[in-house]
Amino acid sequence: MFASTTKSPQAKGAASKVRKLIIPVIHQKLLEIGYTACESSSQDHFFFLIQGPSFRVHCMGDRLRLAVGIMGNAASLLLYSAPILTFSTIIRKKSIQEFSCVPYILALFNCLLYTWYGLPIVSYRWENFPVITINGLGILLELSFILIYFWFSSPRGKVKVAAAVLPVIAVFSTTALVSAFVFHDHRNRKAFVGSVGLVASVAMYGSPLVAIKQVIESKSVEFMPFYLSFFSVPCKFLWMAYGLLGHDLFITSPNLVGCPLGILQLLLYCKYKKRVIIAEENK
Repeated sequence: MFASTTKSPQAKGAASKVRKLIIPVIHQKLLEIGYTACESSSQDHFFFLIQGPSFRVHCMGDRLRLAVGIMGNAASLLLYSAPILTFSTIIRKKSIQEFSCVPYILALFNCLLYTWYGLPIVSYRWENFPVITINGLGILLELSFILIYFWFSSPRGKVKVAAAVLPVIAVFSTTALVSAFVFHDHRNRKAFVGSVGLVASVAMYGSPLVAIKQVIESKSVEFMPFYLSFFSVPCKFLWMAYGLLGHDLFITSPNLVGCPLGILQLLLYCKYKKRVIIAEENK
């Protein structure tokens, strides 16, 4: 973008003062969205040159990222809804059986952190709006699953659930308060909340290892929710792509770790499900 004006001697003083006030503000805003800018001046002319990606390419990149974010929302909705079948079984039998509540508690922790991460207080304006929408919905679903699990647990099981949920709420509250009042810019807030979220995401994606261990020991996939494992793979791939398009390490990294773990779960499910089918046929 190039602007040129010729100044009369009487206007030079006023224009210089205006330029000194306005140009630094424009320069800072351009830097925030990834552009670089420089000002040049001569005795009779001045111009402000903006260097950066073209507006068309910039818009196309944003639109592509938004499209991937919407697809990620759809995949995540299927992922978060997958346990409905498991909890319908729990409600019908009025027993938690051998199901574990750990994955749902860790998923709640992850949703809380990334909802906070996507809000304008941490991220720059609404750049991560798709992250807010799906994780906000995830909070409601995961809380529902945990409450159902708590209701049908034994008294000892209720204590274990409460002992696992309370630290999650405490750590999230501490993270939110520290990021809001200790750090005063988006960059440091994103780095802090994103680092905690990264740990939470890796823990969430690693929580199915408990189910994997149970599957290998029992050689049965009865208590390994298939749809939860199945929908996790496209979900992680899409959010990894979303993070890459936005150059966001804290969204890309956990999904990069989660992809192979999701594939491993599916391979184990196929392996041991096949054994069950063969055994039933032999009977």
